[in-house]
Amino acid sequence: MVEAQLAAARAREAAMQAENERLRGTPREPALDAVVQALRAELAEERALLQAAEASVAAANEALILGAGTRVPRAVAATTAVMPVGRRLPEEMQTVLAALLPRVRLLRDSLTVACGEFGNRQAFYRACAELQQSTARLPPAWKKLQGLDAWWERHISNGEDDAGRLYTRLDRTDLCWEILLSHKGEQPRDIAWLRRQ
Repeated sequence: MVEAQLAAARAREAAMQAENERLRGTPREPALDAVVQALRAELAEERALLQAAEASVAAANEALILGAGTRVPRAVAATTAVMPVGRRLPEEMQTVLAALLPRVRLLRDSLTVACGEFGNRQAFYRACAELQQSTARLPPAWKKLQGLDAWWERHISNGEDDAGRLYTRLDRTDLCWEILLSHKGEQPRDIAWLRRQ
């Protein structure tokens, strides 16, 4: 009786091995292979773009920290020097803005201001998204800056009050919106800078 059970078990094992070999030998669908290859190529391209963006951001941050003529908020400079996590936010914001809002171009120190002086960036993101969707006309919340032909202004919340300022103009060559993010306290300096652009 034991020999019969052993023989039956060996027969089941042989049948399972045969089934396993059959399944291993079954070719995959070519469409699935093409999808896998396309995804691998896309992943490699995304990794290369991310590395290039990280290198560019690191160089820009280094220039900002060394004082290349733009302001660096004390909070950002302190966290950048002490906590490496603080450096990830500008890099991440730049990557996200480039990927999701390609028609929005940040000017001067807008990225630094967004990271360091805006505790809540929802209003900033919302305004950028409105610009991204707009082709030639601005959404209704914008008003023309007096004395500057092509520039428009919008008050936005910085997470504490509505003292944030977002200035924009449409670059007619590539139909991208150039924006400068700042604070009301910097308005005279910002308007002087916008006049020179």
